[in-house]
Amino acid sequence: MWNCIDFEGMEHAKSKGVELIELSPEEADRWKKAAEPAIDVYVKEMVGKGHKEDEIRGWVKFLRDRLDYWTKKQIEWRIPSPTGPKEMRPESIVK
Repeated sequence: MWNCIDFEGMEHAKSKGVELIELSPEEADRWKKAAEPAIDVYVKEMVGKGHKEDEIRGWVKFLRDRLDYWTKKQIEWRIPSPTGPKEMRPESIVK
């Protein structure tokens, strides 16, 4: 369902003249690295609310692990998606 909404959203954006830019793997890694300070701020805020730092970092790791797991499942199950790895793009999935 989410992927269908993404396809529709991308088509709508294109129809409105929005330029969609795909990041190279290297650039995506740079963006991930740039986001780390925001994650650190989140961790500090949650520690300030009484949570243990290891617990919060565990939450972040869990979310990253789940993202990796489900991305691999989408590729394995050949579920098309307009974003993410190229193996999930409709043009890469041979039916």
